[in-house]
Amino acid sequence: MEKDAVRRLIRLMEFRNNYPAFNGDFIIEDTPEDRLSLTWENSACRATVDIDLNSYQTVITYTDPDTDKKKSFTV
Repeated sequence: MEKDAVRRLIRLMEFRNNYPAFNGDFIIEDTPEDRLSLTWENSACRATVDIDLNSYQTVITYTDPDTDKKKSFTV
């Protein structure tokens, strides 16, 4: 539980289980062949995961429902 990878996975699971966008529509975005972008949208809540398939860097961008501002974190 103290390893960085485990903490990141727990944060990701908590986000997935609690963020309202995941109860909405799922969209596979058009991207270049070396990228993958997946979006979930429900009312004002929107979450997008962008994955660079060359470096495997993964960033989740979402709308904070309390402030209506975009936030992001790296997985």
